[in-house]
Amino acid sequence: MLLRVPHGRGHIYLCSVPLAFSNYFVLQPRTSNFAFAALTYLPTGRTVWWDEYQKQGRRGEQSLLRVLFDHEALRYATYLALLGALLFVVVEARRRQRIIPVLRPLPNTTLQFTRTVAGLYRQGGSHGLIAEKKIGLFLEHLRARYHEPGLDLTDDATRERLAQKSGIPRPEIDALVRRLNFALTAPQVSDAELLALSKAINSFRQAAA
Repeated sequence: MLLRVPHGRGHIYLCSVPLAFSNYFVLQPRTSNFAFAALTYLPTGRTVWWDEYQKQGRRGEQSLLRVLFDHEALRYATYLALLGALLFVVVEARRRQRIIPVLRPLPNTTLQFTRTVAGLYRQGGSHGLIAEKKIGLFLEHLRARYHEPGLDLTDDATRERLAQKSGIPRPEIDALVRRLNFALTAPQVSDAELLALSKAINSFRQAAA
């Protein structure tokens, strides 16, 4: 329905079906005649004011939440709900956060080992005891570095894991184990054998991943 109401020196046109002027209905043959007929009532060459205030509200009020913010009670309820959700997240996160344990650094035993070796030399130069100390320190290094608390180099599977973790070829691992076993079981360890043992251990440390 289209109403024409006189107002001052012009007229006000009120339409009960504003959708009739939309693109969809203008393109439909059954409804396009209404739009064309209604527009013929508008005067030519004069200003036409088109108002859609009641359809969308003021400019900038296109949000779907505008109903909540138009009413004071709903607005306060929305703010309260958001604040409660924020407090819940903060409190719940702090309650569930695990306590981070304090990891103390491992003590540096290099100085202690050096003093022990020097003391053995002063007591008579027992190469066997020096080799035993060096091998013990090396095995502790392997246990800590590669997470092998039950390290047993006589076990074939252990040597295979050590080769995979360190990146050292398996034949070199086997050769190193044989040298360690010889130094531990030999009645006497010569200067050359002790030097070869030290070089083998140092080479492994430098080449290992």
